[in-house]
Amino acid sequence: MQNQNLTDQDTLTVGITSYNEGAAITATLNSLWSALSTLGRQNAFFILSDSSDSDATLQAVKAWADRASPRMAIYHSDKRRSLKEALNEILERATSDLLICVNADVVVPADSLKKLLQHLQGEMRCDIAIGTSLPAWRGRGLAGRASTWQLNVVYRLACRRPSNALRADGVFWGSRKAFYSSFRYKIAEGSIADDVQLTEALSGSSWKVRNAFDAVVLKVPASSLRDFAVTALRSFAANTNHVDTPGRAAAAFAEALSDPVGALCYLIARTYTAARRRALRPLAATEYWEIAATTKR
Repeated sequence: MQNQNLTDQDTLTVGITSYNEGAAITATLNSLWSALSTLGRQNAFFILSDSSDSDATLQAVKAWADRASPRMAIYHSDKRRSLKEALNEILERATSDLLICVNADVVVPADSLKKLLQHLQGEMRCDIAIGTSLPAWRGRGLAGRASTWQLNVVYRLACRRPSNALRADGVFWGSRKAFYSSFRYKIAEGSIADDVQLTEALSGSSWKVRNAFDAVVLKVPASSLRDFAVTALRSFAANTNHVDTPGRAAAAFAEALSDPVGALCYLIARTYTAARRRALRPLAATEYWEIAATTKR
């Protein structure tokens, strides 16, 4: 059914990056297709930029495509690539008015896709809209609870930021063609993280950015302390000017009141991260995807 709130029917491409997702990518594809169908946008074009050392992901995608029959192009590399390289391939291939980029380890609710498109197409439309994420479920064990707590804090912080605030969150974001047709990630230079590099490129520019904290996707919490530690170290390596602002402290305090056990798990996990810093720093300081259970359902 056509959504009456989205009157500007710009052409749309959905770009998906994947790395050894296997059959787990089906959940992401199903959620996107359901969201597009709800909005009457089944004519959207899919671009999958896959970097996997096996064909498990490709086989899962092809099986899904046989059922859904989307307009789709698949670009596969059996060599390990960085996320920035995979994203650049999508930016190069896309030609539509709008581009939505999403990681293949999340579920996209229909309402979240609708809200992201509204930011890009509404009367106050922007050039770039940056969504956010919440845990798909409360993680189990020490690492899962710590990761769940951290995701909730980041979401609280996003909600506290102004509507034009820049945020480093590359899990789910959208752009108009005027921006994405000229923007490319710098490989092996600048920030190791794609979302931080995107934020740096937008900082001080004339592009109109929207903090689309209401466009929420569901992300799988970390399943091991090693996964949690690598993610935390990557975050600090990318954000060299990391400062604990009052906003972060307020968001953390609010979440600690809501989930004190999660806060305790987070503190323990961060202690583990500090202890393993020397061993994991080389791994965390690269642009390349790390094989981790975190991104698998």
